[in-house]
Amino acid sequence: MSGSCQISLCLIARNEEHCLSGCLASASQLVDEIILVDTGSADKTMTIAAEYGARIFPFEWADDFAAARNYAISQAHGKWILVLDADERLTLVTRPELLDFIAANPAEGYYFNITSFIDLNGQITRDQVVRLFKNNSCYRFTGAIHEQVVGSILSKEPPGRLLVSPFTIEHYGYLPSELAAKCKFRRNTDLLVKALLNSPQDAFLHYSLAIEYLQNRDFDQAGESLEKVLPLLTGTEGYLPQLLGALLLVKLSQPHNQQAEHLFKNAIHVLPDNGDFYCLFGMWLMQRARYEEAIAILEPALKKSRELTAGSSLTAMLGDACYLAGRQRCSIHYFLTAITETPQEIYSRIRLFMIAAGENSSCIWEDIYDGLLPYPLTLAAPSQPVIQFALATACISLELLQCCKTKDPAKLTIACSLFLQLQPLAASMLPANKELVSLLMLSTEVLLLQGEFIVFCGNQAAQHSLEVGILHQLRLIAAVISQSVPANPVHFWEEVFIGEASHDRQPD
Repeated sequence: MSGSCQISLCLIARNEEHCLSGCLASASQLVDEIILVDTGSADKTMTIAAEYGARIFPFEWADDFAAARNYAISQAHGKWILVLDADERLTLVTRPELLDFIAANPAEGYYFNITSFIDLNGQITRDQVVRLFKNNSCYRFTGAIHEQVVGSILSKEPPGRLLVSPFTIEHYGYLPSELAAKCKFRRNTDLLVKALLNSPQDAFLHYSLAIEYLQNRDFDQAGESLEKVLPLLTGTEGYLPQLLGALLLVKLSQPHNQQAEHLFKNAIHVLPDNGDFYCLFGMWLMQRARYEEAIAILEPALKKSRELTAGSSLTAMLGDACYLAGRQRCSIHYFLTAITETPQEIYSRIRLFMIAAGENSSCIWEDIYDGLLPYPLTLAAPSQPVIQFALATACISLELLQCCKTKDPAKLTIACSLFLQLQPLAASMLPANKELVSLLMLSTEVLLLQGEFIVFCGNQAAQHSLEVGILHQLRLIAAVISQSVPANPVHFWEEVFIGEASHDRQPD
């Protein structure tokens, strides 16, 4: 180990030409040397590594990630080892910042925050993994897959100190394109099954296999693996929150399982600050039409940390729970709150219009209109043009309703101009929806013409007739929207949560 070499970047790679440059560029200014262990690349991986001055070592792959990691470490000269994967990038941090943090917070190793991107819409999951540690011959990775260095550091006498750092690594290996290209599910499950033959009592291996099945939406297999983990736990495992969350997700996928309630309650008892457990229990209660109980469980989760329902999702879910419980005003409150939290949030707007479409009173629409007024819907190119068009038409109809109430010709002019903006949006509709779109366009044109006449003539009877017509129009809009969203909101949230199974990943 050289005294002049402070930090060695160690990574293993195979056929990573599409992402390696981004990884090395993010860390090259922080480190004194780059060690790349290549396990059989047939592309330009080694050429790219050489361009960054890496020392390259070939290594025969033997279905063992820890072995490859440890070989890379054995070649390092630095006082500190920084570990990255080719599909990761270290976020902005300077070398002085890193070294100053180490000097001010002495330890044997440091956890980095891992942000894994799940899809191109910004869906992420977070974790903390030790990625920087002292170059000590006793510190080595274990595990053929999902390899860990923590155990060897903690097994030191006295145990090595580990601290959480403020530094973040972005991980792109769980994007669908990456998973498909590398056949990670088949690779990982094969390695885990093989490892379990040698270590059948290894709780972490069973847990890791369960996560692989969960990612692949094989809930029965995931449940079997998780059941094998439970008797092996000591209660001190760092992955306990993820394990319990995975088990609760499995229970949600088995709606006929009536014996799971104690598991949800126990999970909350063990980790009372984990907001995700409250959300999962609330979902389980909604599956069983126990809506008031669901509300009582979901509301405390608003003040707890959570990942499954980040942003406005929990607030919108509470809106549905209140609606199903018959608490309409409370439901509207939560949906409007969700929109204040995420102004362009579509689902809550849809639910508001769907709820109000069943009401004869224009007061409900006025409440919704007043609540949405500070958060106008942008008529941008939508991913679901039918929904966007219907919502925009509804907003214009609501504007018209206000024009009738206030006799405000200026607002009517605005409504007409907005309606004109819908023409190109309507043209983007799917062919199967052309008839409905034409009907909406025609009826909205009629309403606008009627509205213009009534605003200027002030006929009270005609005004009432127009208000009735607007309510009919809004119900027609709701009918269009209903074709694009689940009729049962519980089914919608089931898919949200069960779909999140593919987000509960581990960096590998």
